Amino acid sequence: MSRYVRGANLGDKYMHLTNSSVNKQNPAYVTNDGANSFKGHKWSFASLWSYLRQENVDVADLWCQIKDIVVKTFISVESSMNAAVSENLVSSYTCYELYGFDVLLDENLRPWLLEVNVLPSLQTDSPLDTAIKGALMKDVLNMAGYQIPKNEQISGNGACSKKYDSIAHNYRLYSTALNLREKMKQNEINAMETRDEYLDGILRNLTRDDLRQLVRYEDELSQADNFEILFPTSSSYLYFKFFEVERYYDRLLDAWEHRYSGDKTKGIRRLQRHCETMEHLEQNFN
Repeated sequence: MSRYVRGANLGDKYMHLTNSSVNKQNPAYVTNDGANSFKGHKWSFASLWSYLRQENVDVADLWCQIKDIVVKTFISVESSMNAAVSENLVSSYTCYELYGFDVLLDENLRPWLLEVNVLPSLQTDSPLDTAIKGALMKDVLNMAGYQIPKNEQISGNGACSKKYDSIAHNYRLYSTALNLREKMKQNEINAMETRDEYLDGILRNLTRDDLRQLVRYEDELSQADNFEILFPTSSSYLYFKFFEVERYYDRLLDAWEHRYSGDKTKGIRRLQRHCETMEHLEQNFN
């Protein structure tokens, strides 16, 4: 990576591009030997934050600004992404994506969004890459919730098959079909004009579809590990004004976080009581 100089070296691609796949071809490129090292042209967040703190930078405020950029970026494309998902997605089980955000800090340490990569590099060319990207992909695949194959799809002894079958998910958990009662509830909640209205009513009588959404949501949270959840949170409703349309499931998760973010155990117990009777997996379209 080359130091940026106005009016000089304008043809130096290493100065203009942040891609490590490009910059590692630079003869002056220095690799990083570990996640906590301060040398080299690629640092971990931990190293960067540590260095900035030594320079008396308000890291907490900077991180909040970056997170705000991430949330608003997704909101800016939410409408078109929702339309594409609705048109092309057969099952929500098959849909997840990892994005890479390139953020530049100017001379005043103000963050600016450069680009968003839909295919961030997962190559591991250094110990730093291995340490960070290995843990990253573990968390991504856990959050995606890959289902364990059925017994007849597993080779090996019977004991192994029995063990795997006991933790397999049920495809009905990903059903998006709504019965008449569920459609009526969603229309009623969507018609409410204030947050206080839907906070009071949306969790009162949970539908089977509500339960499926909340069970999957809590499952994903339990597997997030090193990820920080930006949306939904107990305060993410403040971003609703930036959406073209407030959607039912955003309101459902907002109400859930509002009520149970301070006591997740209580919320999970409520879901467990419903799930013990397999209520969330029943298919009834009346």
